[in-house]
Amino acid sequence: MRRIVRLTCHSLQVMTHHARHISANAEAPPLKLLLDYPAAASALSMSRGALRDLVYKGRGPVVTKIGSRTFFAVKDLERFIERHREGPTD
Repeated sequence: MRRIVRLTCHSLQVMTHHARHISANAEAPPLKLLLDYPAAASALSMSRGALRDLVYKGRGPVVTKIGSRTFFAVKDLERFIERHREGPTD
């Protein structure tokens, strides 16, 4: 019985060491500063068409144009949300 416990403890130590090694070497997901229409609509919990309609009517979040592509900066989406909050704010 003692031998089984020792193997289990050793196995746990090896697994813990391996897990720490993997997490130390794991790459963080790339930080996205700009989102395209589908990603921005998803972040705002609305359809892409609804977001396009708001932008077209001038009531949506600020857009960033790069060439012919349209993007939304994360900070602009956050400002858009803050402008549309209702109720008491702290």
